[in-house]
Amino acid sequence: MKKFSVLSVSLLSALVLAACSQADKASNTSSKTQVSVIPEQESSHSKNKSTANQGDKQTVWSKNQASQLATLMKNWGTTMQQQYEEYTPDKPGNFYGAEIPNSVWNGKMPLAIDSVDNQVKVKWAPSGEGPKDTYLIVACYSDYATQRYAEKHVYLFTIYNGQPYTLVSMQNQGNEKNSFVFSQTQNTDLKGGFEQIFHGQGVPSAYAGGSSSSNSSKSQSSSKDQAGLPVSTEQALQAYYTFLMEYNNRDSLYEALQNHDISSIGVSNRSGESVTFDLSPVVKRTFPTNTYVVSATPTAAGTLTFQRISDDEIRVYDVPSHFQDPRWDNDSVWANEQANEYMDNPHIIKLKPIDSDMLNLMKANLSENSDLK
Repeated sequence: MKKFSVLSVSLLSALVLAACSQADKASNTSSKTQVSVIPEQESSHSKNKSTANQGDKQTVWSKNQASQLATLMKNWGTTMQQQYEEYTPDKPGNFYGAEIPNSVWNGKMPLAIDSVDNQVKVKWAPSGEGPKDTYLIVACYSDYATQRYAEKHVYLFTIYNGQPYTLVSMQNQGNEKNSFVFSQTQNTDLKGGFEQIFHGQGVPSAYAGGSSSSNSSKSQSSSKDQAGLPVSTEQALQAYYTFLMEYNNRDSLYEALQNHDISSIGVSNRSGESVTFDLSPVVKRTFPTNTYVVSATPTAAGTLTFQRISDDEIRVYDVPSHFQDPRWDNDSVWANEQANEYMDNPHIIKLKPIDSDMLNLMKANLSENSDLK
């Protein structure tokens, strides 16, 4: 039986091994596929001495370049509607149970390129110094603290024989070799940005400022206190259908609902409630009037937080459904800045038409606890 894409283990594995990502885009907009151009260990590129340091060490990465990379990740992440944090051995993160960046270089989950079988040599090297034929990790960034399940990314910025490689993984499960599988990103902006910084040319101008514009339609003013329009059950389900169709086709979605691979769709009016769903005691920001949240079982199906602003458009807030970073509990300044970032940077989505069969099937899967029925 064909399974819904976000639930399929085989498809998730394929996403990992091909490094496909609905969010790791091949251009400023979107790319659903990723094919690495990094050869296997001991392949021809590892033997290319013309661009590699001929000595035993590479000294190629400075603190200034690290600062420039931080600027790139902040501003590039904004355009992708993602928020990235840097992680180091002294301040590691938890990526689906794997400690990042430590697991990939301390032997617990060996770094592999494109395939679980292609494990490679790796070293944590924030100065860029290290042996040849080794992926030297100068930085690690991830959006795991803010993205939805199955949409999280971890990036390793590496140097291999004198050349920069931006590696990405969305791996969310183990494998028979216990490998942590990465591939080179196909996002040309991020890849090119790291290469430009590596070559001493600074941050690309598009990402050098304090903020950058998103490629998706953004509200021109802060959405704080902007009320939405009331929604009916049908309008809420159409909004959720539009959200789900961003990464799926109509037939697979219909089958998933029919087979109850997606079920218990809940619609709740969150007007005046905490934007962290009361999961952070230090955040004071609340949802404006007529802000609705639609979710389903399993949570991997995704959660939509939105307002209806016209008959055919909704305002979407990229508020995560999980708040795993401990700073949500004890760092008031950071937590409120994050919450404000979510709420002050919504994007506008045009609703997709929904046919009566799909609408009725979604209604049949409404949760008994839904505010709208």
